[in-house]
Amino acid sequence: MGNGDELSVDYDKLNKVHRDLEEQKNLVQSLDLGTAPAVSAFGGSAKGEWLANAVIKGHQNINQAKKETVQGLEQYASAVDDAINDITQTDEGAAMVAKKMADALAVMSNPLVIFSGKLPIPF
Repeated sequence: MGNGDELSVDYDKLNKVHRDLEEQKNLVQSLDLGTAPAVSAFGGSAKGEWLANAVIKGHQNINQAKKETVQGLEQYASAVDDAINDITQTDEGAAMVAKKMADALAVMSNPLVIFSGKLPIPF
């Protein structure tokens, strides 16, 4: 345990978030809204034409929102994946530095042969 300034990561949870985002993206992509009805389906009156145009515009807006939602989910999933990889690399890098420091400390803490008294020092 440290002083509380450490970053603790649960890789299983991050991986689950990534999988969930990908799953939601696929679900949104699979939505089939069909096409808007033809203008003639609303009759030939001015109100029917206005309603047809409103429905067509609604379909366009929903399709645009669907596309933007898929892009947002893709970007979020990509960011989570990048975070997982960056954290993993940071952990591995920190572990390498710690090992080098420990190895160096082990070498420094061993008495040098020259001071052991086993070898004469030629003067």
